[in-house]
Amino acid sequence: MTNKLYEKAESLRAKGFLARSVPLYRKAAAAARGDQDASLAMEASLGLISALRTLGLSRQGLAEAASARKLLRSGGLQEYGLDLELESALLLRARGDYGKAVGLLKGLQKKFERAKDTAAVAYIDWALGGAYRFMGRFAESERAFRKSLRLFASKRDPQGCGYAMAGLGGITRMRGDLKAAGKWYRNTLAAFRDGSDRFGLAYAHCGYGNVLRQLERSAEAEGHYKKAYKLYAGIGDEIDLGYVQWGLGRVYERTGRLAEAEKAYRAGYALFLKGDEKRGEILSQLSLAQVRHARGATAAAEKLFAVAYGKALNHGLHAHLESFT
Repeated sequence: MTNKLYEKAESLRAKGFLARSVPLYRKAAAAARGDQDASLAMEASLGLISALRTLGLSRQGLAEAASARKLLRSGGLQEYGLDLELESALLLRARGDYGKAVGLLKGLQKKFERAKDTAAVAYIDWALGGAYRFMGRFAESERAFRKSLRLFASKRDPQGCGYAMAGLGGITRMRGDLKAAGKWYRNTLAAFRDGSDRFGLAYAHCGYGNVLRQLERSAEAEGHYKKAYKLYAGIGDEIDLGYVQWGLGRVYERTGRLAEAEKAYRAGYALFLKGDEKRGEILSQLSLAQVRHARGATAAAEKLFAVAYGKALNHGLHAHLESFT
Protein backbone atom coordinates (compact mmCIF):
# COMPACT_ATOMS: atom_id res chain seq x y z
CA MET A 1 0.00 0.00 0.00
CA THR A 2 2.79 2.38 0.90
CA ASN A 3 4.54 1.76 -2.40
CA LYS A 4 1.32 2.40 -4.30
CA LEU A 5 0.84 5.75 -2.51
CA TYR A 6 4.37 6.77 -3.40
CA GLU A 7 4.07 5.65 -7.02
CA LYS A 8 0.79 7.54 -7.41
CA ALA A 9 2.38 10.68 -5.96
CA GLU A 10 5.34 10.35 -8.33
CA SER A 11 3.03 9.90 -11.32
CA LEU A 12 0.99 12.97 -10.40
CA ARG A 13 4.10 15.11 -9.89
CA ALA A 14 5.56 14.01 -13.23
CA LYS A 15 2.35 15.11 -14.95
CA GLY A 16 2.41 18.47 -13.17
CA PHE A 17 -0.36 17.76 -10.64
CA LEU A 18 1.79 19.08 -7.83
CA ALA A 19 -0.89 20.03 -5.31
CA ARG A 20 -2.56 16.64 -5.65
CA SER A 21 0.76 14.85 -5.12
CA VAL A 22 1.49 16.59 -1.78
CA PRO A 23 -0.97 14.73 0.50
CA LEU A 24 -0.05 11.40 -1.10
CA TYR A 25 3.64 12.02 -0.48
CA ARG A 26 2.86 12.89 3.14
CA LYS A 27 0.84 9.70 3.60
CA ALA A 28 3.49 7.59 1.88
CA ALA A 29 6.29 9.05 4.01
CA ALA A 30 4.32 8.55 7.25
CA ALA A 31 3.37 4.98 6.31
CA ALA A 32 6.96 4.13 5.34
CA ARG A 33 8.22 5.44 8.69
CA GLY A 34 5.60 3.28 10.41
CA ASP A 35 6.78 0.28 8.41
CA GLN A 36 10.38 1.21 9.27
CA ASP A 37 11.18 1.45 5.56
CA ALA A 38 13.67 4.30 5.83
CA SER A 39 14.60 4.33 2.13
CA LEU A 40 11.02 4.68 0.93
CA ALA A 41 10.34 7.30 3.61
CA MET A 42 13.30 9.32 2.32
CA GLU A 43 12.25 9.02 -1.32
CA ALA A 44 8.72 10.15 -0.45
CA SER A 45 10.13 13.04 1.59
CA LEU A 46 12.35 14.17 -1.31
CA GLY A 47 9.39 14.07 -3.69
CA LEU A 48 7.33 16.07 -1.21
CA ILE A 49 10.06 18.71 -0.83
CA SER A 50 10.29 19.08 -4.62
CA ALA A 51 6.52 19.47 -5.00
CA LEU A 52 6.28 22.02 -2.17
CA ARG A 53 9.20 24.01 -3.59
CA THR A 54 7.72 24.14 -7.08
CA LEU A 55 4.38 25.24 -5.63
CA GLY A 56 6.15 28.15 -3.91
CA LEU A 57 5.56 26.67 -0.43
CA SER A 58 9.19 26.91 0.56
CA ARG A 59 8.53 27.33 4.30
CA GLN A 60 6.79 23.96 4.33
CA GLY A 61 9.58 22.58 2.17
CA LEU A 62 12.23 23.71 4.64
CA ALA A 63 10.34 22.05 7.50
CA GLU A 64 10.18 18.79 5.53
CA ALA A 65 13.88 19.07 4.68
CA ALA A 66 14.69 19.33 8.40
CA SER A 67 12.73 16.12 9.04
CA ALA A 68 14.50 14.43 6.14
CA ARG A 69 17.91 15.35 7.60
CA LYS A 70 16.98 13.63 10.87
CA LEU A 71 15.93 10.55 8.94
CA LEU A 72 19.17 10.67 6.96
CA ARG A 73 21.26 10.70 10.13
CA SER A 74 19.29 8.02 11.96
CA GLY A 75 18.59 5.68 9.06
CA GLY A 76 22.04 5.22 7.55
CA LEU A 77 20.88 6.70 4.25
CA GLN A 78 24.06 8.44 3.11
CA GLU A 79 23.29 7.61 -0.53
CA TYR A 80 20.51 10.20 -0.40
CA GLY A 81 22.78 12.92 0.99
CA LEU A 82 23.50 14.68 -2.30
CA ASP A 83 19.83 14.63 -3.33
CA LEU A 84 18.81 16.23 -0.04
CA GLU A 85 21.59 18.84 -0.35
CA LEU A 86 20.33 19.68 -3.83
CA GLU A 87 16.74 20.09 -2.68
CA SER A 88 17.92 22.29 0.21
CA ALA A 89 19.85 24.51 -2.22
CA LEU A 90 16.83 24.73 -4.50
CA LEU A 91 14.66 25.74 -1.55
CA LEU A 92 17.02 28.64 -0.84
CA ARG A 93 16.80 29.61 -4.51
CA ALA A 94 13.00 29.46 -4.37
CA ARG A 95 12.99 31.76 -1.33
CA GLY A 96 15.14 34.32 -3.13
CA ASP A 97 18.31 33.65 -1.12
CA TYR A 98 20.27 33.48 -4.37
CA GLY A 99 23.76 34.07 -3.03
CA LYS A 100 23.66 31.08 -0.65
CA ALA A 101 21.85 28.96 -3.23
CA VAL A 102 24.51 29.60 -5.89
CA GLY A 103 27.32 28.70 -3.50
CA LEU A 104 25.67 25.40 -2.57
CA LEU A 105 24.72 24.58 -6.17
CA LYS A 106 28.25 25.15 -7.48
CA GLY A 107 29.67 22.91 -4.76
CA LEU A 108 27.16 20.19 -5.60
CA GLN A 109 27.88 20.55 -9.29
CA LYS A 110 31.52 19.61 -8.72
CA LYS A 111 30.43 16.52 -6.79
CA PHE A 112 28.04 15.42 -9.54
CA GLU A 113 30.71 16.10 -12.17
CA ARG A 114 33.11 13.81 -10.31
CA ALA A 115 30.35 11.18 -10.20
CA LYS A 116 29.83 11.71 -13.97
CA ASP A 117 26.10 12.30 -13.39
CA THR A 118 25.41 14.40 -16.50
CA ALA A 119 21.67 14.68 -15.86
CA ALA A 120 22.25 16.15 -12.38
CA VAL A 121 24.86 18.59 -13.72
CA ALA A 122 22.42 19.72 -16.43
CA TYR A 123 19.73 20.27 -13.82
CA ILE A 124 22.07 22.29 -11.62
CA ASP A 125 23.07 24.46 -14.58
CA TRP A 126 19.37 25.12 -15.18
CA ALA A 127 18.93 26.08 -11.52
CA LEU A 128 22.02 28.31 -11.60
CA GLY A 129 20.69 30.03 -14.72
CA GLY A 130 17.55 31.02 -12.86
CA ALA A 131 19.44 32.23 -9.81
CA TYR A 132 21.85 34.30 -11.91
CA ARG A 133 18.93 35.84 -13.79
CA PHE A 134 17.32 37.17 -10.63
CA MET A 135 20.68 38.38 -9.32
CA GLY A 136 21.01 40.52 -12.46
CA ARG A 137 23.94 38.43 -13.75
CA PHE A 138 22.38 38.03 -17.18
CA ALA A 139 25.43 36.89 -19.21
CA GLU A 140 26.20 34.14 -16.68
CA SER A 141 22.54 33.15 -16.68
CA GLU A 142 22.45 32.70 -20.44
CA ARG A 143 25.67 30.67 -20.42
CA ALA A 144 24.31 28.37 -17.71
CA PHE A 145 21.04 27.79 -19.57
CA ARG A 146 22.89 27.08 -22.82
CA LYS A 147 25.15 24.56 -21.08
CA SER A 148 22.09 22.97 -19.48
CA LEU A 149 20.45 22.63 -22.89
CA ARG A 150 23.56 21.00 -24.38
CA LEU A 151 23.81 18.49 -21.55
CA PHE A 152 20.09 17.62 -21.57
CA ALA A 153 20.30 17.16 -25.35
CA SER A 154 23.28 14.84 -24.94
CA LYS A 155 21.14 12.72 -22.59
CA ARG A 156 18.23 12.82 -25.07
CA ASP A 157 15.98 14.33 -22.40
CA PRO A 158 13.26 16.34 -24.20
CA GLN A 159 11.64 17.48 -20.96
CA GLY A 160 14.95 18.79 -19.63
CA CYS A 161 15.57 20.52 -22.96
CA GLY A 162 12.14 22.13 -22.68
CA TYR A 163 12.94 23.67 -19.31
CA ALA A 164 16.39 24.81 -20.49
CA MET A 165 14.80 26.47 -23.53
CA ALA A 166 12.25 28.15 -21.28
CA GLY A 167 15.15 29.51 -19.23
CA LEU A 168 16.77 30.84 -22.40
CA GLY A 169 13.46 32.41 -23.39
CA GLY A 170 13.31 34.19 -20.05
CA ILE A 171 16.86 35.50 -20.01
CA THR A 172 16.92 36.63 -23.66
CA ARG A 173 13.64 38.45 -22.99
CA MET A 174 15.13 40.17 -19.95
CA ARG A 175 18.12 41.21 -22.10
CA GLY A 176 15.80 42.75 -24.70
CA ASP A 177 16.20 40.19 -27.49
CA LEU A 178 12.50 39.55 -27.99
CA LYS A 179 12.97 37.82 -31.35
CA ALA A 180 15.24 35.19 -29.79
CA ALA A 181 13.00 34.91 -26.74
CA GLY A 182 9.96 34.24 -28.91
CA LYS A 183 11.82 31.50 -30.76
CA TRP A 184 12.91 29.82 -27.54
CA TYR A 185 9.39 29.85 -26.13
CA ARG A 186 7.89 28.48 -29.35
CA ASN A 187 10.41 25.64 -29.14
CA THR A 188 9.44 25.15 -25.48
CA LEU A 189 5.77 24.93 -26.39
CA ALA A 190 6.67 22.30 -28.99
CA ALA A 191 8.66 20.32 -26.41
CA PHE A 192 5.63 20.15 -24.10
CA ARG A 193 3.04 19.86 -26.87
CA ASP A 194 1.85 16.38 -25.89
CA GLY A 195 0.56 17.79 -22.59
CA SER A 196 2.08 15.07 -20.39
CA ASP A 197 3.82 17.79 -18.32
CA ARG A 198 1.09 20.29 -17.57
CA PHE A 199 3.38 22.45 -15.46
CA GLY A 200 5.91 22.72 -18.28
CA LEU A 201 3.20 23.57 -20.80
CA ALA A 202 1.73 26.22 -18.50
CA TYR A 203 5.21 27.67 -17.93
CA ALA A 204 5.76 27.90 -21.68
CA HIS A 205 2.41 29.61 -22.33
CA CYS A 206 3.05 32.15 -19.57
CA GLY A 207 6.57 32.89 -20.83
CA TYR A 208 5.44 33.31 -24.43
CA GLY A 209 2.64 35.56 -23.19
CA ASN A 210 5.29 37.78 -21.61
CA VAL A 211 7.14 38.07 -24.93
CA LEU A 212 3.98 38.83 -26.91
CA ARG A 213 2.96 41.44 -24.34
CA GLN A 214 6.27 43.22 -24.74
CA LEU A 215 5.89 43.07 -28.51
CA GLU A 216 2.55 44.90 -28.05
CA ARG A 217 0.64 41.87 -29.37
CA SER A 218 -1.79 42.21 -26.50
CA ALA A 219 -4.64 40.01 -27.72
CA GLU A 220 -2.28 37.10 -28.41
CA ALA A 221 -0.55 37.61 -25.08
CA GLU A 222 -3.88 37.55 -23.26
CA GLY A 223 -4.76 34.30 -25.00
CA HIS A 224 -1.56 32.59 -23.87
CA TYR A 225 -1.93 33.91 -20.32
CA LYS A 226 -5.45 32.49 -20.15
CA LYS A 227 -4.22 29.10 -21.39
CA ALA A 228 -1.52 29.21 -18.70
CA TYR A 229 -4.13 30.20 -16.11
CA LYS A 230 -6.32 27.21 -16.96
CA LEU A 231 -3.38 24.82 -16.75
CA TYR A 232 -1.98 26.22 -13.50
CA ALA A 233 -5.44 26.24 -11.92
CA GLY A 234 -5.89 22.62 -12.96
CA ILE A 235 -2.73 21.52 -11.16
CA GLY A 236 -3.28 23.76 -8.12
CA ASP A 237 -0.20 25.95 -8.60
CA GLU A 238 -1.31 29.18 -6.93
CA ILE A 239 2.06 30.95 -6.96
CA ASP A 240 2.43 30.68 -10.73
CA LEU A 241 -1.22 31.70 -11.05
CA GLY A 242 -0.08 34.88 -9.32
CA TYR A 243 2.43 35.54 -12.11
CA VAL A 244 -0.26 34.94 -14.73
CA GLN A 245 -2.49 37.46 -12.96
CA TRP A 246 0.39 39.93 -12.92
CA GLY A 247 0.96 39.39 -16.67
CA LEU A 248 -2.72 39.88 -17.40
CA GLY A 249 -2.63 43.05 -15.31
CA ARG A 250 0.21 44.36 -17.47
CA VAL A 251 -1.82 43.65 -20.62
CA TYR A 252 -4.87 45.39 -19.19
CA GLU A 253 -2.76 48.35 -18.07
CA ARG A 254 -1.12 48.80 -21.48
CA THR A 255 -4.51 48.66 -23.21
CA GLY A 256 -6.12 51.22 -20.90
CA ARG A 257 -8.26 48.81 -18.88
CA LEU A 258 -7.10 50.19 -15.54
CA ALA A 259 -9.88 48.82 -13.35
CA GLU A 260 -9.26 45.32 -14.71
CA ALA A 261 -5.52 45.78 -14.25
CA GLU A 262 -5.95 46.76 -10.61
CA LYS A 263 -8.19 43.75 -10.00
CA ALA A 264 -5.62 41.41 -11.59
CA TYR A 265 -2.71 42.87 -9.60
CA ARG A 266 -4.67 42.53 -6.37
CA ALA A 267 -5.51 38.91 -7.18
CA GLY A 268 -1.87 38.14 -7.97
CA TYR A 269 -0.65 39.78 -4.77
CA ALA A 270 -3.10 37.74 -2.68
CA LEU A 271 -1.81 34.54 -4.27
CA PHE A 272 1.84 35.47 -3.66
CA LEU A 273 1.09 36.07 0.01
CA LYS A 274 -0.03 32.44 0.34
CA GLY A 275 3.49 31.23 -0.40
CA ASP A 276 6.90 32.76 0.13
CA GLU A 277 7.25 34.62 -3.18
CA LYS A 278 8.73 38.02 -2.31
CA ARG A 279 9.62 38.89 -5.92
CA GLY A 280 5.99 38.37 -6.95
CA GLU A 281 4.77 40.45 -4.03
CA ILE A 282 7.12 43.29 -5.00
CA LEU A 283 6.20 43.23 -8.70
CA SER A 284 2.49 43.23 -7.84
CA GLN A 285 2.83 46.10 -5.38
CA LEU A 286 4.90 48.21 -7.77
CA SER A 287 2.46 47.64 -10.64
CA LEU A 288 -0.51 48.28 -8.37
CA ALA A 289 1.10 51.55 -7.25
CA GLN A 290 1.40 52.68 -10.88
CA VAL A 291 -2.23 51.88 -11.62
CA ARG A 292 -3.42 53.61 -8.46
CA HIS A 293 -1.47 56.71 -9.48
CA ALA A 294 -3.02 56.57 -12.96
CA ARG A 295 -6.45 56.37 -11.33
CA GLY A 296 -5.78 59.43 -9.19
CA ALA A 297 -4.84 57.88 -5.84
CA THR A 298 -1.36 59.38 -5.80
CA ALA A 299 -0.76 59.44 -2.02
CA ALA A 300 -1.77 55.80 -1.63
CA ALA A 301 0.30 54.91 -4.70
CA GLU A 302 3.45 56.54 -3.32
CA LYS A 303 3.01 54.82 0.04
CA LEU A 304 2.63 51.43 -1.63
CA PHE A 305 5.60 52.07 -3.91
CA ALA A 306 7.77 52.89 -0.86
CA VAL A 307 6.69 49.68 0.87
CA ALA A 308 7.54 47.60 -2.21
CA TYR A 309 10.90 49.32 -2.68
CA GLY A 310 11.79 48.78 0.97
CA LYS A 311 10.84 45.11 0.71
CA ALA A 312 13.08 44.69 -2.35
CA LEU A 313 16.06 46.24 -0.56
CA ASN A 314 15.41 44.23 2.59
CA HIS A 315 15.42 40.94 0.69
CA GLY A 316 18.26 41.81 -1.66
CA LEU A 317 16.04 41.50 -4.73
CA HIS A 318 16.07 43.56 -7.93
CA ALA A 319 12.37 43.46 -8.75
CA HIS A 320 12.16 47.25 -8.42
CA LEU A 321 14.51 47.53 -11.42
CA GLU A 322 12.59 45.09 -13.59
CA SER A 323 10.88 47.65 -15.79
CA PHE A 324 11.72 45.51 -18.82
CA THR A 325 9.96 42.34 -17.68
